[in-house]
Amino acid sequence: RNGYTTKLFDYGCGRKETRDLIKAKLDKYEIEYIPYDPYNMPKHEADYNLQRIEEANIIVCSNVLNVIDSDQVVESIMRKLDKLSQTRDIFISVYEGDGTGIGKITSKGYQRNELVSKYRRKMNMIHGTMSAGHRYYNLYRGIIHNTTNKLF
Repeated sequence: RNGYTTKLFDYGCGRKETRDLIKAKLDKYEIEYIPYDPYNMPKHEADYNLQRIEEANIIVCSNVLNVIDSDQVVESIMRKLDKLSQTRDIFISVYEGDGTGIGKITSKGYQRNELVSKYRRKMNMIHGTMSAGHRYYNLYRGIIHNTTNKLF
């Protein structure tokens, strides 16, 4: 299509203004940007881009899991990300809020207030490596990353 060898899928990318800024920046580096957000983009565009998730070399999920009040939805997203992590880099960041672990409604919606280490633990449990004595997902400077390519 466009000759890009790197494709970044942004899971829960946010508003159009944010998507446009990220796309412009990544275009300079010849990285194709594939945004996905079922709440902040037209359904047909979100559905089309979600179908393209397998094309991505890198998947970013930034400040998404921490604003979802359903444990089942959070776990479902984590399972999708883990399945994809076998062959590509996954980066997950969350806003910890007040860090109490007590979710509550805020002026902007909902906040889980969970520490990033808790999300990493959940990802490792989903991946099934906790019992094997090693971690598949590491935590580096507040970002959860799979160790597929040993970036950190």
